[in-house]
Amino acid sequence: MHKNIVNNHLIRLLSFLILLGLQPFTCPLFANDKILDVSQVNQDSIFLTNYCSVFEDASAKRTLADVITPDIAVQFQSNQKSAEAFSFGYKTSAYWLRMTLRNSTEKSVERMLEISDARLSHIQFYQPNLNHQYSVITTGLSFPFSTRPYKNHYFVFPIVIPAHSEQTYYLRIESKTTILIPLKLWETNAFHVHEQTYYHVQTWYFGMVSAMVIFNLLLFILLRDCIHLLYVASSFTIAVVSAGINGLFKEFIFPDSTFWIDKTVPYLTGIATVAFLFFMRNMLNTKIVIPKFDKLIQFTISLYLLILLGLTLIPLQMPTKPLVIIYFLTPFLVMAVCVKCVLKKQRRAYFFSIAFFIFIIGAAITQMRSASLLPTNIFTIYAIQIGSVLEMQLMAIALADRFNSMRKERENAQVELLETQQRLVDSLKESELILEKRVMERTLELQIAN
Repeated sequence: MHKNIVNNHLIRLLSFLILLGLQPFTCPLFANDKILDVSQVNQDSIFLTNYCSVFEDASAKRTLADVITPDIAVQFQSNQKSAEAFSFGYKTSAYWLRMTLRNSTEKSVERMLEISDARLSHIQFYQPNLNHQYSVITTGLSFPFSTRPYKNHYFVFPIVIPAHSEQTYYLRIESKTTILIPLKLWETNAFHVHEQTYYHVQTWYFGMVSAMVIFNLLLFILLRDCIHLLYVASSFTIAVVSAGINGLFKEFIFPDSTFWIDKTVPYLTGIATVAFLFFMRNMLNTKIVIPKFDKLIQFTISLYLLILLGLTLIPLQMPTKPLVIIYFLTPFLVMAVCVKCVLKKQRRAYFFSIAFFIFIIGAAITQMRSASLLPTNIFTIYAIQIGSVLEMQLMAIALADRFNSMRKERENAQVELLETQQRLVDSLKESELILEKRVMERTLELQIAN
């Protein structure tokens, strides 16, 4: 019996090696897979969603040796919808993507395979080598930045497709956050131009944020008004969240960190929201203007503080869905507060409301682009950052208007005080004259009586 078991293992191992060695030549076996001829693509880049077949590994334990076996290979779902990204939501499953690229020219072709979501925890990229076997690159947010084959804030894999060949590539992806896989194939020079443009835009964005933060920090030091410090906290944390989402936090701040890095974006988002709610309370004076809503804001802040404590103590997957619900409902609370203060005809609420709505529109445009409801262009790509910069500018205008209003109120109060003092002086003078007149009249009466 032991001999039979050994023979079975040897047969399975031999089968695996044969399949592994022949895999680059077995593309036609995947009859339903749509093959992309890279030599025929006349664009700088192309989305690969409808060129990939997908297999969900619910156990998250299968290896490449498992998924290339015929019984699993046929389970890959082909004919995917054309979109910018695969969106699988919050799952503990591992997702396998299979794609076949063809080069029908006389020369080898170089391309850049980009996954433009920096929050994916674990990525394995399998590509055939010159020995017709697969080599693997393992990277992801949970791994040091040095594991990336190409140094970029996203996950980029340079590939070379030999002349007159078809090659099948595999991607295995799992994540502790939402699994969103924007998969794109770039012409090499076009990618480098795109990369430079991206970093230029990010330099502009963070330069603007830094200027606003430093300016208001100086105002806080000069004026000793805590609202400027709350503005600094809100703007700074929003910018750091943006850096976390775009992968810049990992690239430039903690490139080798693997501990707790998956929680960076949700944790910073919670801190940014708390800072923003404190800023809103102070800015709109909700404690006096709308006291009932103010209590709801305080309850929401307490809820976020509990979430931050939970993120500190428990794994990320456990509070994910409650986090999404709370994050989804918070903008509606802010909009309700804005509308209520506008109806109260509070001047600063107009600026605050416009600023917040611009930010929400930017976030909505970004989400709609990810869902392929809007086209991809420079505006839709950077909509949320454009919205956040405009929000910061309008909030700064609102702070300036608040400062001018408070100064006018102080000036009016001083004028009223001076007028009151003048009236008191005039009243005292009048009283003195009346008293003096009465004294003179009494003195005259006494003289006559004497």
